[in-house]
Amino acid sequence: MDAYRSDPRPSITQLAKLDAMPPLHARAEWCKPPTAAMTLGTALHAAVLMPEEFERRYVQGVQVDRRTREGKARWEAFLAEAGDREVLDPDDHDAVLAMRDGVRRCDAAGYLRLMDAIERPLYGTIAGVGVRGRPDAFATRGPGRGIVVEVKTTSSLATRSEFERAIASFGYGFQAAGYAMLLEQHQVEHRYTIFVVCETRAPHGCAVFLLQPEVIEWHRPRVEAAARLYAECVASDRWPGHPTEVQEVGLPRWHEAARQLG
Repeated sequence: MDAYRSDPRPSITQLAKLDAMPPLHARAEWCKPPTAAMTLGTALHAAVLMPEEFERRYVQGVQVDRRTREGKARWEAFLAEAGDREVLDPDDHDAVLAMRDGVRRCDAAGYLRLMDAIERPLYGTIAGVGVRGRPDAFATRGPGRGIVVEVKTTSSLATRSEFERAIASFGYGFQAAGYAMLLEQHQVEHRYTIFVVCETRAPHGCAVFLLQPEVIEWHRPRVEAAARLYAECVASDRWPGHPTEVQEVGLPRWHEAARQLG
């Protein structure tokens, strides 16, 4: 585990979970192993942002029938040749390269050339709580100074409407605000955040979105509130879940609207 991940301070990503769900569930999420989608996203980050690191770290797997003696021998020989590199399923490896090539063909390539800090950890204090964050890429000097670039994958279409849903569903706006707050503590004024969104399914389209400034401003107090909640949970050693008292429930708003229309 690298020094960043082993640091005891909460990350902006962890605080985003705390903003989205009860502390009990957020803490459980922090402990879950990476999903297949997360593993694919990590490989894409390396391919797009650190091509040499991608070649050093990953190798494309081979299709063999390991139930047979010959297939098992071929697989063991392949692993010996792969060494400490991480084996990607052949289809996943091809998808990563296709997504990488899509990024290189779109406007994202121009922004990426301005970045001088790739996955550089940022440490700071929010609401009196020590926190950490690691944007995919940002620029500390030159014409790109203050720009953050985040590379994301999507299993749906990389359309504006779909990604706007993802901003709300996956805490992307919260993360962007947290990174902006940390950058500012390092005397780098945040100008804007660019999202490069790649489709994980063929034909692996790619789109680039500029996050509206009001999204970050709206999330700043939520980042502070999540940091304070984290401090409270740690100090009390209590990570509450859902309310324990009886709650009244009714029909959802969409049902009432549909009933009135029809």
